[in-house]
Amino acid sequence: MKHQRITITAGTGPLEVRKFVAHLARRLERRCRSTDIEISSTTFFGDESAPKSVTFHVQGDAKAKLGDELGSHVLLWRSSNRSRRSRKRWFASISMSEDLQ
Repeated sequence: MKHQRITITAGTGPLEVRKFVAHLARRLERRCRSTDIEISSTTFFGDESAPKSVTFHVQGDAKAKLGDELGSHVLLWRSSNRSRRSRKRWFASISMSEDLQ
């Protein structure tokens, strides 16, 4: 059985994008369950509600079943925390690599 590592990261992004990382992690976890991809462990780097990154160790053919999730994801949202700033676009990345277990 194949072992992969899936990483979702916001880099050095602010709180808004870290919350987006948590949202993407929940969505990816649900998708793994619905496609029979087994998650053997999950690691949150930072606060679980707003982590800088999340890593899943998965078993199964994740690349074929989750490949459309890989790459950059954009969050378009004007934050109520940043009323004077016009920034409303943040990015998070989902990547996959072979896990050498």
